[in-house]
Amino acid sequence: MISLETLKGRLADFPRTDLILSPTPFQKIKRPSTAPAGGDLFIKRDDLTGLAFGGNKGRKLEYIVADAVAKGAGMFERHVGFATDDIKLNAYSSTPEQIGAWLAGYQKAKALCGPDDRPFVSEVERSSMDSLRRGVFAKKAIKKGATVTRDQVYFAMPFVEGQISSGQWRDGIVAKTAFKPNEPLADEKISVPEDPDILTIKHAVHEVKALLNSANVILNSEFTVEYSHHYGIENFRETGAVLINCINREYCKKILVQLPGQRHPAHFHKRKEETFQVLYGDLSVSVDGHVRHLAPGETLLVQPGVWHSFWSENGVVFEEVSTTDHPNDSFYKDKEINRKKRHERKTVVDHWGRFQLGFALSEPQTISE
Repeated sequence: MISLETLKGRLADFPRTDLILSPTPFQKIKRPSTAPAGGDLFIKRDDLTGLAFGGNKGRKLEYIVADAVAKGAGMFERHVGFATDDIKLNAYSSTPEQIGAWLAGYQKAKALCGPDDRPFVSEVERSSMDSLRRGVFAKKAIKKGATVTRDQVYFAMPFVEGQISSGQWRDGIVAKTAFKPNEPLADEKISVPEDPDILTIKHAVHEVKALLNSANVILNSEFTVEYSHHYGIENFRETGAVLINCINREYCKKILVQLPGQRHPAHFHKRKEETFQVLYGDLSVSVDGHVRHLAPGETLLVQPGVWHSFWSENGVVFEEVSTTDHPNDSFYKDKEINRKKRHERKTVVDHWGRFQLGFALSEPQTISE
């Protein structure tokens, strides 16, 4: 049987937010006449927890609040009251002291969970992850010019520099040279059919980089890129944008690029306030039905809850400076977009995603809005 001290130690490992007055006291009571003979009787005064419901429910809620923080909850409600000489605080409300302890617990849970954004992947970490990748090897002899089938290869570690990984395998690969059994399939020795979605993104990246160069915008290597394609990647050239995420803390900065003729659909944010400033090109913005045409240097404020959309005739590079960018904070006027899962309308990669696009376009992702 587990000891009380061991149990307390294990519970201490879980995030917890103080919500109740504990421990609640034991109170000795008079033995009822109907009770059998025995020792003293006590009741545990869980009516003194400070909450309207039972003590065990309150204790459970202490862990639920911390767990809710860990799962991304961002809005919490608590009733606060002040007792006076004439008015007793009801059991449903909390005292200011309890609120202080509750907020401290919330902040502790936030600190334990870490930042919302994934930190930049260092070269050391990337190399370490590469060492765990499985490479593609020839299971049997493969002739030059042959289309390689799945039964002709196997996936194994260690990954050899220059070969394709198991995640890059796809049907239709053609051998540009002959392969012996157990030989790694080197990228330069095969022809891989390009995914049309990846081709669309890659072609767009070249144009985006050209616009950034014209705008004299210089980036370091520590950023993520969101390719927004609200109606599918096949329609990216007509509807979409490229968002370069520079920083997202209590404040947020992004650099947005739209190719000539691209439009971003009407939407609003419940929590985020943002300001656009054009760096290069032309930007048209519809804010609550009023259209503004912005030239380089001009700014525009978009407040929370305000419908807005934007587009560019000839291509544009502009900054978005805002409050914190929270997940699930974009609400679109077109319900079809709202029904889509996030990875169906956004592709997010580190840097430009040279080696991630195949995975990112095929797997659901955890991203900010």
